[in-house]
Amino acid sequence: MSALSALSPSSVHSAVNPAVHRPHAAAVAAPGVAPPRGPAPALSSASASDWASTALGLVLEQLDHGITVLDAQGHLLHANRAALRSFGEQGMLCLRDGQLRARRPADADRLERALCDARRGLRSLLCFEEHPQPPSLPLLVMPLNAGRCEAGDMLTLVISGRCAGGDMLHVEMFARAHHLTSAECAVLKSLCLGHNPTELAQQHGVQVSTVRTQIGSVRQKTRTRSIRELVSLVQGLPPVVSLLARMG
Repeated sequence: MSALSALSPSSVHSAVNPAVHRPHAAAVAAPGVAPPRGPAPALSSASASDWASTALGLVLEQLDHGITVLDAQGHLLHANRAALRSFGEQGMLCLRDGQLRARRPADADRLERALCDARRGLRSLLCFEEHPQPPSLPLLVMPLNAGRCEAGDMLTLVISGRCAGGDMLHVEMFARAHHLTSAECAVLKSLCLGHNPTELAQQHGVQVSTVRTQIGSVRQKTRTRSIRELVSLVQGLPPVVSLLARMG
């Protein structure tokens, strides 16, 4: 079976300009109105595929990780907005003639080897610690449909790490869910960026004792026993991107 029958170029392109189709639109009731009785009309396989492709594209736009899909020749099939932003002038990666390339010649061989390995069914994690500012994000390069297609239909998935800092919407949502104050939310963001209480006090122009009191309040509200446990809890949150970033 061709891999493109399950995930085709048209489907991975769908998120770039999604035309959202709503299956069973006639069966969706208005608020306060009972839905019509009886089974919903069956979708054709083509309609179901279009709807699934559109939904998948919209899902990818919600992630704060760069998601890039390449075909067997290394040509770009899809990149969500987080990935496209990373292809800017300061990014480690770029697009040349529709193909994913490393911006620096020193990184080109490592990326090419990882892409070749993915076409052989292998996964690679690329860390470019020596990359100049801004610091580069780790890349996971992996086969997307290995073992289910012919070599010519192989797809490669490239996932970039979450950018440190950013809008940190997930932290703000976490803070609201646990009823943190704005000052406690700011402290939590700084802790997640790796700052210690002394650095926090200097940044905010307060006493270290004040920062420690705020950290204690955050831990109490979140029922965590230590700063490490608190930061670990936040790091496990879903990678949500802000509305403004999705519109950018």
